[in-house]
Amino acid sequence: MDEKGIPSALVRVPAKEQQEYVVQMAFELPDVEKESKLTVHFDDTQGYSFHIYASSIMEAIDRAWQVLMVMKAELVTGYPAILEEIDDDDVTYHSLHSFRAFLLDKHIIKKWMLLEPMGMQACLLSDEERLKDFTADVVYSEMKNTVSDVENFLKDK
Repeated sequence: MDEKGIPSALVRVPAKEQQEYVVQMAFELPDVEKESKLTVHFDDTQGYSFHIYASSIMEAIDRAWQVLMVMKAELVTGYPAILEEIDDDDVTYHSLHSFRAFLLDKHIIKKWMLLEPMGMQACLLSDEERLKDFTADVVYSEMKNTVSDVENFLKDK
């Protein structure tokens, strides 16, 4: 405690070596529909692969998420470009403002910005091939089990 009775401490955390990690995220993108004629369809999934230098795998995941949020924010600033198919004479401040109001009203930007990944994996770059092999083995094993489960189900019918 210091002289005023306030708890205090000096903690020194040694620097940790930075290593290169690979952080991959996959997102299932929802369809967004307006009640009238406008329908916006995205591809079903979108994936990102980040190569991040960090001192731990958790730091790499956190930094990859931060980079993703910046990328999404930069992309959102270009929303008026969606209207570029319209004749330039028809694009007015009012039409841009109405389009922005539509996006906000339907929470399209918010939902997209806060969309959780359907899957994520992270590893040291040096372990990437081993992780891919392991993932493929697990998927193959599950597929093999699915086939035998269906066969067993059909035998019982």
